[in-house]
Formats: sequence, C-alpha cells, structure tokens
Amino acid sequence: ADLLMGSHYNDTVERDGGAAYVVLASTIVQGGVLPLSAADHRLYGVMGGDETGHGVSGAGDVNGDGVIDLLVGAPGHTPGGSNPAPAAGRAYLVSGQSLLGFETYDLESSAQKFSSDMSLELLGWGVDGGVGNDMNGDGVPDVFVGSANEDPDGIGRGYLFLTPTDSL
Repeated sequence: ADLLMGSHYNDTVERDGGAAYVVLASTIVQGGVLPLSAADHRLYGVMGGDETGHGVSGAGDVNGDGVIDLLVGAPGHTPGGSNPAPAAGRAYLVSGQSLLGFETYDLESSAQKFSSDMSLELLGWGVDGGVGNDMNGDGVPDVFVGSANEDPDGIGRGYLFLTPTDSL
C-alpha cells in the first residue's frame, strides 16, 4: 500500500510551512529506513506558518479517473488580500493524477481549495475522505474538513463537502 504522511512543522521551503509526502509501495524497502527526501511526491506548504500536512487523508477517487485523490490540510494558512485573517486555514483537494510525473507538487495549483476567512479558525486541522464517505449516495466520495477553533469559545467544527465528479 502507498503511504501519505504529514510533517506540519517542516521547514524545507518556509519556517513551519509544513509538507505532505507520498511514498509509493514500490519505493518502500522492508526493514529499511527511507528519508522523506526520497518520497515519490512532496507537497510543501505555500507560506511560512501554514503547517501543511497537519491533516492528511486519501480522498478516494473523487474525479473518477482511476487514481486516488488526496486531502491535505494547512490550518495555519493566512489568506492574502486586503483583509487577511491570520491562521484561518485551508485544505487542498489534490487530484492524484496531477501528481504523476512530478516529485514536487505546487499546492496552489490544486483544482479545489477549501478556505476560511475567519481568523484563528485553523481550517484543515483534520481532513477525511475516501471509501465509505459518500454521504449523498451519488457514488462519489465526499470530503470532510475540520477546524480546531471555529467558535470564539475554542470549539471546533467539521464541514462536509459533497464533491461532484467534475470538481477536479
């Protein structure tokens, strides 16, 4: 089986930018040690403090192309614009097909991004998708994105996104 791992304090690109790594089953050496730099696919945080990889999950085959898609959370992401919301958070739905042929993948090129505009919501703290997550019975896996701090009292919230087959 392939592995998807997160390293949310990774500093490779930016301080605490984080990263997610995909290691294909064919790369795994039983009993060996594999440095993350040898991962088949590396997805680095866009900005310092994003903490990309805090939440990672297979999303199932959302777009029906036969390749498993991925969810990657970045709860520390601060959106740009004229009124940025610090640590609002973001989650990326990454087409598995788009990773093929690339060792390093630019998360900003993801076809689907789930973003918050509320300061300190920490959207992307947890993510889930894949087999068994077809909540509306349309045959397409749906995705869940969690926040750790949606409420002023520090209570988190989960969001369900029904994913149409043309979302990626």
